[in-house]
Amino acid sequence: LDSWALRHQPAGVQVYELDRPATQQWKAARVVDRLGQLPEHLTLIPIDFETQAIAEALHKSSFDPRSLSVVSWLGTIYYLTTEAIERTFASLATVCAPGSRIVFDYFEPKSKMSPEDLQLFEVVDRGGTRRGEPLKTLMDSVAMERMLNSTGFHVVEDLPAAEIRQRYLRQHVVGLDIPGFARLCCAERMRAS
Repeated sequence: LDSWALRHQPAGVQVYELDRPATQQWKAARVVDRLGQLPEHLTLIPIDFETQAIAEALHKSSFDPRSLSVVSWLGTIYYLTTEAIERTFASLATVCAPGSRIVFDYFEPKSKMSPEDLQLFEVVDRGGTRRGEPLKTLMDSVAMERMLNSTGFHVVEDLPAAEIRQRYLRQHVVGLDIPGFARLCCAERMRAS
């Protein structure tokens, strides 16, 4: 679970965290149990990405669609259908101001995985399936860029695992790693033409 909003309270920054309803209830109860209340800058919004539009969920909150936003959508996409991912990008494009950015991770197709990565993927998928969250969508970078472009975003940067390791993990504790099939992408909301 992402605890960024509990560890940071930058002035003027409002955090809207969207997740499955059961997860949001559990997280809210844990935060209130530990801190006594949710921090004022944090709004937890329950959503089922498969059936609900993110714009609709955000419109029910104090979210300001005129302000530049940074959307962190990590650890989620591969558990959703391609249709739900595309709908979410399109919905974000309607509610995020031009110039807003989204950062997300996704997994490459099995055909691009090394034998070791394929073995790791199968372990991860079995674990998710046991929890009721099987991995549903794998995409290559070309397909991801097409989807982003068609929904109102353009790719700023799309990093393969080797570049993520080089840039973000090389100075960390030995043993911290990511799977070779992971990618990290930053996309920006395009301005209307």
